[in-house]
Amino acid sequence: MSEQTEPLRRLVAETAAKTGITPMAAVAVLRDELDNLEREVVAEARSEGATWQQIADELRLASRQWAQSKFSQDNSGSLPGMSAAAVARRLGIHQQTVAAQPEKYGVTVKTYPGVAGGRGRKRYFLPGDEGSVSPSGE
Repeated sequence: MSEQTEPLRRLVAETAAKTGITPMAAVAVLRDELDNLEREVVAEARSEGATWQQIADELRLASRQWAQSKFSQDNSGSLPGMSAAAVARRLGIHQQTVAAQPEKYGVTVKTYPGVAGGRGRKRYFLPGDEGSVSPSGE
């Protein structure tokens, strides 16, 4: 165990203890949070004038195109809710199970219009998540 990973191990243990989940599930939850934070930091860097090449270099991505694709505004990451994969990690089940039987796990599904007439994007909400039930009760 390196000195660099010790704070991360403590964070995983604390998250698991506070939420009553396994350490492995805590890693998945923290990864989702870190992904969200990464998107926020990139958006802030872009608003301050950072180029896609600078972002790619700092995040150790293969190319500026990769960075732009990963963090572009039309990416589903800018939509509320989570992907089926993110919900599956939190529930400890396979993402195809989430997509096929969301109601079995109390998951709400919303489809958002695609960009430029493209295919819609499904986003998944766990019970209690903001946006899981619309004001009209949908």
